[in-house]
Amino acid sequence: MSPGLKGQLPVTLDINPDEDLAGYAARLAEANFMTLQDLTGHRRDARIWEAPPPQLLTRLSLAAGLPVERARAGTLRAAFPRVVIERARTGRRYAGQPARCPQCGLDSVAARLNLVVLCPACRILLVDHSEPAPAPPPIAVAGVQDQVMMTLAAARRSKLARARLGRLESLMAELEPALWTNWPSLLDGESLTWRERVVSWEAAATASQDIYARPPWVSATLLALTWDVSGDPAATLTFLDHCASMADIWANTTDLPAWASRAQAVNVTLSLLPRLGIEARHVPSILRHPVDGIVLPECMRTARTADALALTVLAARAHHETLTVGQAEQFHGAHVSSRVRRLARTTLATARGVARVAAHARILHDQGLIDRAAARAELRTLDHVATALTSQLHPPARDDPDVRRLAAAWIWLDATGGRLAGGPHVLLAPSRILDFDQTLDPENKLVLRTWWQQHLTLTGDLIDQATSVPAEGKARRDVG
Repeated sequence: MSPGLKGQLPVTLDINPDEDLAGYAARLAEANFMTLQDLTGHRRDARIWEAPPPQLLTRLSLAAGLPVERARAGTLRAAFPRVVIERARTGRRYAGQPARCPQCGLDSVAARLNLVVLCPACRILLVDHSEPAPAPPPIAVAGVQDQVMMTLAAARRSKLARARLGRLESLMAELEPALWTNWPSLLDGESLTWRERVVSWEAAATASQDIYARPPWVSATLLALTWDVSGDPAATLTFLDHCASMADIWANTTDLPAWASRAQAVNVTLSLLPRLGIEARHVPSILRHPVDGIVLPECMRTARTADALALTVLAARAHHETLTVGQAEQFHGAHVSSRVRRLARTTLATARGVARVAAHARILHDQGLIDRAAARAELRTLDHVATALTSQLHPPARDDPDVRRLAAAWIWLDATGGRLAGGPHVLLAPSRILDFDQTLDPENKLVLRTWWQQHLTLTGDLIDQATSVPAEGKARRDVG
């Protein structure tokens, strides 16, 4: 700690209502020709300012001639004690990315939260370094921000308020990859140009491997679009289902058959599947297309898993079998969430949903039909492969210390066409297998694919031999 905190400073300042303690300390340091680091030993963006220890509060209060309680009121934990600041959309902004009012320059403690997008004093849009002069936000934002601030204040004592903030976090997170220029409907006062900029920013951030602080103008849009929905748990579930569907770019940019009714869609699809040769056993536990990676982006997994369940149900029905969504889940051998089940049922209940499944079926056929059920059954316990196989791989894949397990996981995904769920690698991070996939050149992939194809062929032959008894070996019953 700097010696500057050992006594009262020559110049003291009063802390403003709602001012962030770190911002106040920075003003105090500047007034005494010091830096904040010199004065306190901490940077402006240090996490310690969210809940400073008593020693720091006491020494800063003595140096500033300020009551300790007034200093503590400028901290995030004191101002919003029941807010879950670890949440990415409604909690703290990322370190090093402060948001400030461009008019009064006040460092508000509330501005440490992502869901606070207007200056509490001036009621204008906060800004950060990414865009110091954005256009005015849609007029709907102001009314929403007032309600947000009241909910934040109530969260100290109200479970309902805290539950709403939790739903709000989920809604904003799910909307980010699902936002379109025409969905959800434009806000009151929102221009198409504003929405296009938000969609463009979200698309770039989603595609990047880096983590960006959401500019206040982006958070303002997400907040205003989801706030009303967050007040109703049932409406929240419905909206989340819509987000899952809208996050699949393929499904929303592909021309699907415009069948007049669900009945027509189902009848046409049921006649299509046998012509394509598709049975329930050919359907993987998630529907990936040739242009997709070996693991789908998280935002697409819910819809594609639901579509796989729906296709399995229809494929069984097309061959005079009956499967419910729950039975299709058991057939895949991989647990799904209640949301996936709900979305699968919704898919089967609408003409557009069935049309989407039919489009998936054509893509599945064009990829070549494989008995995915047999692959799942045979490879379910393959947690690692032999060194003799991995030694055939080229560097850098071969040099990975966990190559035997990663190769087995890759084989599981390639052979079953599905998800890590249901196999022996459920705890493996998807990012890990994606990184490994990037290290595999085409020849490496051919080596692994040839292995599992031969393995399944051999296993199938052995099963056929074991279940068929030669004619000369059969027991005979003669009547004499």
